[in-house]
Amino acid sequence: MRQVLKKYYLILPTFVLLTVTPFAFAAAEEGISLKNKCIKDYPLVNGETDHDLLSLYAQICDSKNKKNDELKNKLLVQAASRYQELGKSYKALQLVEELNARNINHTSLTDTRFLAGVSIANTALNHMRQEEMRYLSADLTYPPAKELSNLVRNSLPAPDTSDAKAVVIKAPKKTTRKIASSTKQTTKKTMAQVAKPKKVEKAQSTEVASKPNTNPFNSL
Repeated sequence: MRQVLKKYYLILPTFVLLTVTPFAFAAAEEGISLKNKCIKDYPLVNGETDHDLLSLYAQICDSKNKKNDELKNKLLVQAASRYQELGKSYKALQLVEELNARNINHTSLTDTRFLAGVSIANTALNHMRQEEMRYLSADLTYPPAKELSNLVRNSLPAPDTSDAKAVVIKAPKKTTRKIASSTKQTTKKTMAQVAKPKKVEKAQSTEVASKPNTNPFNSL
């Protein structure tokens, strides 16, 4: 009996260790813990659990990148975009504002600001229609919404013409021949009309020469 108990006490800890160890390693691989100093420097990340977002802040707070401001700014731009993708629109806008205040501008930040703003507007409009059962007011909320709609309409993406085939327009040959022949006929008619006055001049000169001389002083 004692031998059985000894074997049991030896096997149980080993079984527990083998069972718990894989879960411990999995948790260590999936979870990223940030230091308190990092959370203090970047309070927006407090309470976040997204792996990609925490990975960005882990690189930002890494001592190796302490003096690499360019890299940290790029990572913060990515963090702002990640907040927006997670539906954390207010945090995304706050981070964009902080970066812009430090004169850090990027097209990605502009896109993040726009997408976060649209998300907030959609949420408010859905709440207005579904929960409060009302429409946009004609004097307060509709005018800016209409202005935004017009701006979006004027900013539509350009059509993709990469697959479009070139169109070649060929001039009809028959029309050219007709024009050429009509031009020749017009030229001939013009020459014939110009030649007629010459015959009249010759006839007049002949008639003048054939008239008798009626001057009475010629005999003198």
